[in-house]
Amino acid sequence: HRQALAEAQAWCALKLDVAAPASSLRSVALEPYTHKLSQDWQNVPDDISALIERRRQELGAITEPPSPGRILCVLSHTDTQMGEGVPASDGVIDGSYLPPWDGWFALLNVRSIHADSLLLLLAWIPAPLVERVQSAAEIAASEPIIWLDSELPPRWIAENPYVNWKDTAWGQLTPEDQQVIQTARRELYHAAIGPPPA
Repeated sequence: HRQALAEAQAWCALKLDVAAPASSLRSVALEPYTHKLSQDWQNVPDDISALIERRRQELGAITEPPSPGRILCVLSHTDTQMGEGVPASDGVIDGSYLPPWDGWFALLNVRSIHADSLLLLLAWIPAPLVERVQSAAEIAASEPIIWLDSELPPRWIAENPYVNWKDTAWGQLTPEDQQVIQTARRELYHAAIGPPPA
C-alpha cells in the first residue's frame, strides 16, 4: 500500500489541473473499465488492482518527493445515491461519493458489528482539492467519507455522549476493523507524509 500511495501521489502531481477539478484526475489511461458501465461499488474490487498496475507501468520511476495532500477513506454502501457531493465538490466527488480514480491506492475488506461485509477505499487527495472534498463530506446525507487523519472514533464522542456517531456505518465497524484504520493512519502517514496529527 505504501508503494501504491507514493505512485498515486506522483501521478496526481503530474495530472492535476486545478482549473478542471472534476476531470483532471480521472485519466482515460487509468479509467476503471466497468466504470464506463456503472458507478456501482460492485465494480471497484475488480478494477483497483488493474488500475494500480497500469499507473505503475505508465509512471515509471518516482524521483520527486510527494506533494501535500490528505488520504480519504470511502466506506462502501453508505452513500444515499442522492448525488449531493457532486456540486458541493465541483465534481471532484462523483454521484456515488467516489473520489477521482487517479488517486485510488488501496481497497480493504472490513466488517460491521452486524457481520455485513464492507469495502474501504483509500484515495490520495492533493492539497488543492482537499477543501472541495471537505465540502462534500460536510453536506453528505450519510457519512460515506472521512479523512484518514481524522480520529476514529472522533474525539468529541467523549465530550458529548448524546451524539449519534455509533449509529453511523463508521461507528458500526468491528473494533478490529476500526483498529485496521488506526494502524493504516499511523503507518501510511509515517511512511509517506510524516507523523499524523496528535
